[in-house]
Amino acid sequence: MSSKEAHVENSLWMRAVLMGGTFLVIGVLAFATMGVGMANMKHHEYEEAIHHYDDAKHDYEQAKANNASADEISQLKAVKEEAHHHEVDAHLSYLTWRTAGITILLICVTYASFIGLGGFLNSIQPDEDDSHGASSYGGDDHEHHGSGSPIIFALGIMLFLMGFPAFQETLSDMLSGDEAALGGLGLSMFGLFVIVAGVANWWREDLPFIGNGEQIATSAPFEGQHIRKAGLWVFIMSEIMVFATFFSSYLRMRTEWCTGWQVEAWEVSGKNPDVGCTQVDMLTASDFLRPGGAELGGLGGQGDFMTL
Repeated sequence: MSSKEAHVENSLWMRAVLMGGTFLVIGVLAFATMGVGMANMKHHEYEEAIHHYDDAKHDYEQAKANNASADEISQLKAVKEEAHHHEVDAHLSYLTWRTAGITILLICVTYASFIGLGGFLNSIQPDEDDSHGASSYGGDDHEHHGSGSPIIFALGIMLFLMGFPAFQETLSDMLSGDEAALGGLGLSMFGLFVIVAGVANWWREDLPFIGNGEQIATSAPFEGQHIRKAGLWVFIMSEIMVFATFFSSYLRMRTEWCTGWQVEAWEVSGKNPDVGCTQVDMLTASDFLRPGGAELGGLGGQGDFMTL
């Protein structure tokens, strides 16, 4: 596939197909080694630990029923608890290997889908003859027209999310070793296929384009900037807001910060000690903006977003 400005040989796209195949092989080997081989060994150890714990528990309960001495009961209880801990450790070890194998397989399948299918769909496009003039995606006489691929991509996301509850339940059953209804993966997997198709088509349309005829932003504050640069800035700003909220929420939970919202919840609950907390030690952005927000050290509580 080529254009006047950017020529991309189909052989290069085939390298993407080979990379996708490599990822797939790695995922299958990792799953076979970790998710099947090691997991089966650990599952056998887990079953033995279960039997050992059942025997220890039976001996302990039998000793109590027979009114054995306190020392004997204490020893049997210690043996039972040790067997229980060993059972838990064996179970976690099995789940770790099983989950690791399946996780690596899913990640590699995802990479293989995007890279391999994207490369394949582009490699089957015929090479254009440069004598025919510029491509419709980058020539001096042709602007880069809008693409319908984002709509296809959004449709795939919608289908994936519609089927996600069943998708998650099926994966949970697979990870825990329970019988899984593979039909629950159908809608989400179809959504993933639509996503891959949309991304691959977008890739095919956009890669040869090098910027000639690029649209220029006309609205504040991005006047005069290329539309892609402005779009990337907006994307980065949105990511900053999302992840700042995510990490600050994580820190709040881990450090047990007490915010005004929690104090209000404590008061509404009738000052139940199990609900919220009693004294503000951290202000949020809303405390500076909303009327009657929390106050701490003379800060906050004075904002009114209606007058900003």
